[in-house]
Amino acid sequence: MAKEAADDQNLTARSFKAVSLVLVFQLAAQIFQIVLGICLVRMLEPSDYGIIAMLAIFWAVCNVFVDGGFAQALLQCKTVTPRDLSSVFYYNFALSFFFCLLMIAAAPLIASFYGEEILIKTIRVTAWTLPITAVAAVPKVILGRKLMQGKISVSQLLGNVVSGIVTLYLAYKEYGVWALVWQNFLAVSVTSLCIILFVRWTPSPEFSFSTLWKHFKYGSKLLASRLLFTFFGYIYNVAIGKVETKETLGLYEQGRRYAQKIPRSVQSAFDTVLFPAFSKIQDDIPRLRAAYARALQVSMCAFLFTGMAIYALCYPAVAVVLTEKWVPAVPYCRFLVLAILFYPIENLGRNLINSVGKSGTTLFLNILNQGMLGVNVLIMLVWGLQTMLVTNIIGAWLCDLLFAYYTARELKYPLWRQCRDNLPYVFLSLLACAASWGIYRLLWDWNRIVSLTAGALAAPLLYVALNIAFKTSAWAELSAIWRRFPRRKRGGKPAAEGNSSEEEILS
Repeated sequence: MAKEAADDQNLTARSFKAVSLVLVFQLAAQIFQIVLGICLVRMLEPSDYGIIAMLAIFWAVCNVFVDGGFAQALLQCKTVTPRDLSSVFYYNFALSFFFCLLMIAAAPLIASFYGEEILIKTIRVTAWTLPITAVAAVPKVILGRKLMQGKISVSQLLGNVVSGIVTLYLAYKEYGVWALVWQNFLAVSVTSLCIILFVRWTPSPEFSFSTLWKHFKYGSKLLASRLLFTFFGYIYNVAIGKVETKETLGLYEQGRRYAQKIPRSVQSAFDTVLFPAFSKIQDDIPRLRAAYARALQVSMCAFLFTGMAIYALCYPAVAVVLTEKWVPAVPYCRFLVLAILFYPIENLGRNLINSVGKSGTTLFLNILNQGMLGVNVLIMLVWGLQTMLVTNIIGAWLCDLLFAYYTARELKYPLWRQCRDNLPYVFLSLLACAASWGIYRLLWDWNRIVSLTAGALAAPLLYVALNIAFKTSAWAELSAIWRRFPRRKRGGKPAAEGNSSEEEILS
């Protein structure tokens, strides 16, 4: 029992330390992306973003096919061999090259569907990001298995910085949509190159169809799940781009980005660590239940506040920072942020169910989820975009409830206990964000910049103060994890407490 408790503490400390490193680098990337995004949005037009949004579904679907669920399959396995890695590498690269050529050939058809001639050239440039991404797929898995997500985040940060500088120059020179095209191409290329240099792994000549099939049996269900999730996730872009103007699609896409990018970046920091961590204790249900409960509370604590703060301060932020031409994107942002308020329940549930090898359950739940999205598209075609945004909220919350139910059944963690554990963060987030909204409204007519600044500062300060005052479990968990991190003494040697090698944790 003592050994299990020590292992549990080590795994928790290691996992949350990795989360912290990822959060630091992602925070740096987010700050850079926010500054870059502000500059680009002020220089470019909604129609430029609409053109890029028309292509999103094609690249997303192609990337899902190229991966084939093998990355998750390799992460889920307790041990992998050089043959496993090499077989998956050759498969990924061959399929990515095929889809690259397919997209180049299909470019005129896609451009004809939307009625936008410029799509032909943009597709034929960005198609080459598929094989570039595939080359770095297996090295990225190797880093993930070692819980070295910090290096992945560094690679992504470098990719964002290099591509961002070039994009700013192109936008300044009035290249329009081509600035965004080259931003994507360079970000993928630099990120992939950095990951390859970090790992310095080369595939062996070995290739085995039987090895590939072994992983495909697990990964195929994830492939189907991700394919449904991706297709229906971007089907709104297709429908809006076809029946509305490209300007409307650009406004919707920016609203979606502002609503989801920061909250989901917070969640993705947990995702990169939690799936491998859950997989390592998949046979120990009590430990798995405790780890899931802690992760859910910490995720909900951060996610709910971030989403509600965006809802409260969306209008002043857009009006002051992005200029009045982007204010029509505010309603889209608010509707979409409401839809993802409880996303950690779905996302952590998916990670947990996959980690115990029940990817078929994930497929079933994703089919139901994507069915709801399909109904929303039909609603938009009949009753319009505004009605669809309302029904999208209802469908998203129902999907979160389904994942919570299956997680409760898998871990014997009842729904009422999940609600009890996480309701405090709903109320505290509402209180802090309502107060910040009141502050911004009070000062808005006097000075808009001061109003936005005061509201943005008040929200996090009040939220932290409330968590400390009410002694919430999430805050206590974060404090405990921080205290368990290794410290360096004056002599330069790390203290022994909480210190363990990566090999010990992974074993």
